[in-house]
Formats: sequence, structure tokens, C-alpha cells
Amino acid sequence: NFSVRAGSYKALTASKDHVPKAWMGLFVGESGDDTTFCPAATTVGMAWIASQGDPAAEVAKNAAAFITEITANETEASTKVIKEAACKYSKAILTCKRASSLQDVINPTSAQSTSSGVSNKSTANAGKNKKNKAENAPVVNESEKEEMEECYERVILSVLSGVGWLVQCYPETIAAEQSYVDMDSFPDSPSISRILQSSRGSFRREAYNLVGKICQFAPSLILSESASHLKMAPLIPNLLSSEKESSSFSPLLEMVLTYFAALRNEHSNVLWDKLDSAAFTKSLSKSLRRACYGAPASAWSPMILPLVASLPRQDNDNADSPAPLTVVESLWEGRNEAINVVDKSAIVSAVVECITFLLLRQSKDSYPLFSLQSWTKCGKLLMETLSFYLTGLPNATGSAVTALDDLSATISRDLLKLDEASSNVDMKERGINQVQWLWEEAGLQHIFALEKNQPEQVQRFKCLIDHLSTTRQSGSSSHLLPSCRNLFRSITSNITGYSDKTCKKRRWGIITSHHSLLWSR
Repeated sequence: NFSVRAGSYKALTASKDHVPKAWMGLFVGESGDDTTFCPAATTVGMAWIASQGDPAAEVAKNAAAFITEITANETEASTKVIKEAACKYSKAILTCKRASSLQDVINPTSAQSTSSGVSNKSTANAGKNKKNKAENAPVVNESEKEEMEECYERVILSVLSGVGWLVQCYPETIAAEQSYVDMDSFPDSPSISRILQSSRGSFRREAYNLVGKICQFAPSLILSESASHLKMAPLIPNLLSSEKESSSFSPLLEMVLTYFAALRNEHSNVLWDKLDSAAFTKSLSKSLRRACYGAPASAWSPMILPLVASLPRQDNDNADSPAPLTVVESLWEGRNEAINVVDKSAIVSAVVECITFLLLRQSKDSYPLFSLQSWTKCGKLLMETLSFYLTGLPNATGSAVTALDDLSATISRDLLKLDEASSNVDMKERGINQVQWLWEEAGLQHIFALEKNQPEQVQRFKCLIDHLSTTRQSGSSSHLLPSCRNLFRSITSNITGYSDKTCKKRRWGIITSHHSLLWSR
């Protein structure tokens, strides 16, 4: 009952004014001594978790007021009380695998009274006592079971959220006396790993968020080589492979990204070596080919480029099919599984960004090697994305119009980047130098031919030109303009036979509005 919980925290807060000395001794420790842990640690830990993660707003408000009283003086003792109490309580809760076991933690008195007679018995009588305990256990009806399950889910989700806020509010620093990995009271890694693989989607999502915050604010828990650290490297490919709920993919990919960022900041080659790049690539590619099972692409597609950029080189890499390119090709296939034009546009936009990054990146020993065959695949994939934008998407209405305009802006921006790089002598060692055919007749000039000259295709090219005209620097050398001129000639040649007809407005829009761009030097 949320009103009971809210009232309890309100009473705890008010009691400080009436019995201040007893209150301090109970909830902060003896005389504020930072060497003595508070006797009511469970209550304090429960209050911290409720203040950060309880779904009832009144409960969270009253619990936060209680915690504010504890931390009023901002002493080392109060900080220790909060961290130790929240961790101790959370550790006990997260070990519970079922709703029934949670009741034993929440109501320890009844559990102890039931089991007190067993501890003094001989081993021979232990089985008999266990049988009698089972026979005397109260019968739980269906409504009570549902209530227990609801309570179990609420408490577990609140604890996962609360621990995440704990490490965010009290992050590890160089000056910190103790890292979280050295705290015996912190929830153990097997419990977190189990919840990451839970059959309940709500548990997995909150666990993904928790691990993401751990990577950011308590990296010792994943980077340390101690026995208690959270072993994420072997777990990540399995999580990607087994996740099927669309609502879980954004927090999952964000967790993976923050984990990679933590490894990169630490320069921990040992942990990178423990990540099976082939298994990770296979699992991620599987999810991307299915467009993350219907998850809104606008939420997860921006994370693919940093994931691709983070992949490390490994000894078994195949230069003809490097891991980054395999991921991008799978992402491209996923457009066919996308639900609507908005999602398709977001996926194609992510593909364009990834290909541009691969073609322009500097060669580094830490990144997978690319062969000429791989660079050729990159160039062809870029052409396919442009062709898909011009001809592969249906007529757009509503929010899809904005999505297509954003895609056009991405394509034009990245085409200009590639165009400028092609004329830069400093880019000779990069992938763009291996696909100079991109600007020739077999490349973009072929894509821009517009043989059928469909009105929708012309309109989309006009939108592309609009974006190009606003970002291109006048007078700079270009490989892109000849391809645009090729389209210009295609349109004007089709107009020649229109003496008795009115020229389509869209075609004239390109001719009159963008003549200066197409013929600039």
C-alpha cells in the first residue's frame, strides 16, 4: 500500500525533531562516528532506493525528505551511511529469484521464527523439520500470488533504478578512499548477470540502464581484474543474440556503447581480448538485419556509428569482410524489415554515416583491416543508399516528409565530405582514394541519370540539391558537380520534346533554382 509506505517515511522524518539524539544514533551511527555503521541500515537503504525509484510519487517524495535529513550535514559519515546502507539492502533484494524469497527478506522476523527450531537439531532431524515446515506453510490463493508478484516486480525495479542513481550521485573519483568493487556490500555480479538474462523484459531493461551507469560512474566494477568484477565481455554477445523485445534494444545498445567507452578510456587491452569480436559481430548483425525487432529506428540507429567505430582489431579478422563492414551491411538489410518510411529513412541515414566514416577514417593498427574488395563494397553500398533514397521509398506524408528531408540532408552533407576528401592529397591513405570510380560514369553519374525521370525522383533530387547548395563552398574543386550536371542534361533533354506541353514545375525548379550550383567552378 503506497499510502502506508509514504506515511512511514514521513513519520521517520518527523521523529528527528522529537528524539534527535536517538534518531542520529539509529540512522547515522554513534555520535556521527564514521567507523560505526548505523544500526538501522536496512531502513536507510530502503529509503534511498524508494527516493530514487519508487513508482509512487508521494512515497519517493517522503523518502527523499528522510534521506535529506540524514545527509543534512554532508559529512563523510552520512555519505558512508547512504552508500553502505543502499548497497547492503540492494544486495539482499537482488539475490531474491522469486517473489516468495523476497518476502523472507522484507519480513525477516517471520522467516527466522520459522527456522529457529531447525538450527539446533541434528542432521538426522533436519529433513523431518523441513517437511513439517512445508506442511505448515500457509496456503496462498491466486489473488495473493498476483499481489506478491506485483510487489516483487516493483521492488526489484526500484532497487535496480536506485543502485544506478547511487553510483551516479556518488561516482568513483581519484580521491575516493574506496572503489565500489572493494565494497563487500555492493550487489554481487552473479545477481546482476542473472537479471540481465531474466525472462522479464522490464527487469532486463532496468538492468541494462544500471550497467550503463556502472560503466560511466563506477568503472572499477567492470574494469577491475578482481574476482568480484562484473564480467560483461563474454555476456554481451549472448544478450544481443537473445534479446527479442523491441522496447529493450535502445537501452541494450546504449549499455554496450558505454561499456566500449569505458574500455577505450581505460585502454584495457586485456578486457578487449576477452570480447569475442566474431560472436559480437554475429549477434549485432542478426539484430540489425531484423531492424531490432520493430524498435523505433530513430532511437537506436544513431548508436550504430559509434559502435562500428569502437570495434577492435583481432587476430582472426578477415580483410575482405571486416567486422565493421559486416555490421553496416546487416544494417542496410534491416531497412527491408523496418515498419514505416520514418524507420527506413533513419536506418539508411545511419548506413550513409557509417560508410562515410569508413571511407574517411585514418588507418590505425587498432582498427580492423580493409582490402580493396572491402573498399569497393563500401562504394557500392553508398551508391545503393542514394539510389534507394531517390527511387526506393514510397511517397511520403506527415512525419515521413521530415524524415526524408533529414535523410537528404545527411546524404548531401556526407557526399560533400567525400567530395572534398577526394581532392585532398592528405587523404591518399584512406578508403575514399580506393573508390575514385564513385564520381565517374559507373558511379554516381549512373545513379543520377534518371532515365525514367519520374516526378517523385526529380523532387527528391531537387531536395538533395537544396541541401548541397547551402553547405558547399563556392569555387572549390569538385568531383560531385559533373554527376549533378549529368542529371541536369538528362532533365533538359527530356524537356526538348515538350513543345506542345507545359514543362513540369518540379523540373523547372531544378533548372532555375540551382543553375549556379550545377555550373559553378
